[in-house]
Amino acid sequence: ISAQVTERMLDTLDDVTTGKDALIAADFGYGLFGPELVSGLNQIVQSHELSYYIDVSSGGASNLLSFESPTAAFPSEEELRFAFGDQESGLSHLAVKYFDETNAENLILTLGNQGAVVFYPPSGDVGERASPTEYLPALRQHSVDPVGAGDIFLSGYVGLNLCQSEVASSM
Repeated sequence: ISAQVTERMLDTLDDVTTGKDALIAADFGYGLFGPELVSGLNQIVQSHELSYYIDVSSGGASNLLSFESPTAAFPSEEELRFAFGDQESGLSHLAVKYFDETNAENLILTLGNQGAVVFYPPSGDVGERASPTEYLPALRQHSVDPVGAGDIFLSGYVGLNLCQSEVASSM
C-alpha cells in the first residue's frame, strides 16, 4: 500500500485503539504489513499499552519476525519455518529463536488437524535454553471445513486471555 494509505491507516488505528485492550493483526498472506505499517503498529501498541496478537501468513511480504513483543503469535509450522528460512531445525529450537528475536510472550504453533503447541518464553543458560510447551490436541481429527479454524482459535484465545487479565486486575 502507498505511504499515504499507510499513514491514514496508522492515524485511524491510533484513534480507534484509544481505550481498547488489544489489537489483532492478521494478514492472510496478502502482504498488507509492509515495514512502515508494522513499525507504526508496534509504536501504537506500545503507546496505548495494548495486548498484541499476530497471525501473519508466509505467502505475502509480511514477516512474522518484524512484530515486536506480541502477547501471542499464531503461525503454522510452515510460517515459522518460512520466517527463519529453516526447514531442518526442531520446533523447540525455532521457538527459542523466535522469542529471542521478538520478545514475544507466547508462541502458539498451529498444526492443523493435529492441534497446536503453545511455547512459553525460554529459560536457562544461553546455549542450553529450552522453551516450556503445552500440547493442545485438535478437538476433531477430520474437519468438515477448516477455512477460518485458525481465526476462530485466535479469537477464542484472545477472548480468554483478556477475560483472565480482567479477573486478575480486579483482585
